[in-house]
Amino acid sequence: MINLELLNKYQVRYNWCTIFVGVKLGFLKSSSITDYAILVMGESDYESDDLINELAWGINEDNLNYFLSKINEKYCHIYVEDEKWEKELRRLRYCALSYLHDTIDDKSELLNAISLLYDTLNYPEDMVSFIDYMPPTKIDESLSSQDNLLKNFNDFMEKEREFL
Repeated sequence: MINLELLNKYQVRYNWCTIFVGVKLGFLKSSSITDYAILVMGESDYESDDLINELAWGINEDNLNYFLSKINEKYCHIYVEDEKWEKELRRLRYCALSYLHDTIDDKSELLNAISLLYDTLNYPEDMVSFIDYMPPTKIDESLSSQDNLLKNFNDFMEKEREFL
């Protein structure tokens, strides 16, 4: 699970839509909604907003879906698997993959963790080139199988960074 601190660390721009998708998919805890509302309230150009004021007081699991619906209705207008949803998912995925890369030193463990995320994300096609149990797509003959996967992963991350 990631949080706003990690989004900031990896310089991933985010907004209410990112928070909405992140909470819906379980990338972010529901407390991220309150954290972001407080952050927005602290911005110099903040104009009073009843929903943000309410979110800043905190929400609980009982009213989470109600508030997610309100956030989407007021700030996002985003639907599962539309273009905006996919863009926010890519931001969150980039952050999660960056975190794995930074926190797992063992190459084999890193590739296993990436594969688990790949499974969780419903097997995105653009990740196939660095998934250890998938047929290799890009091969550098001078590298080991594991190093090929890691090279493909690093290439992917560079392209995602440029996209974001």
